[in-house]
Amino acid sequence: MVPFHKIPTTGTCPEHDCNDAVPLSLPSKLSDALEQYTELMRVQEHPTTRSITLSVSICRMIKAERQREIHIQDALDNGWPVLNVDFKQIPDRIIDMTPILDFVMFDSTGRLYDFPPSIDFRDDLDANGLTTERLAAMPSILDRNSKVLINSQPG
Repeated sequence: MVPFHKIPTTGTCPEHDCNDAVPLSLPSKLSDALEQYTELMRVQEHPTTRSITLSVSICRMIKAERQREIHIQDALDNGWPVLNVDFKQIPDRIIDMTPILDFVMFDSTGRLYDFPPSIDFRDDLDANGLTTERLAAMPSILDRNSKVLINSQPG
């Protein structure tokens, strides 16, 4: 029987138009999905919803794993803690980065994104009657509708 898709033993993604290489180090979820797909391909003669859904899921997992590998390598190249985080070192790292963090937070030329001028952290603090020292000491004093609180949310 000739399978209608590549079986993952070829080292590439089983999805029809994808030629991404299967990562050498496989997470267990991806490994299990590849095993299921290989077994499914050995017993069926034509595409099924299950095999197509599984191949798309495998493709997505391969792409995610490739991105993870890229990000881990980038972090390692930059000397960032990746796999073993020593949480006791975090405060010292933050203190060492204070000049850069101040530049990003308080200097409009240091921002990574072009926010409208009305979104300025210090202006938001002033509008709430706060200083950075007071905010750090008592973060629970903010109103739920405070721009400082809203703009500090991730995402």
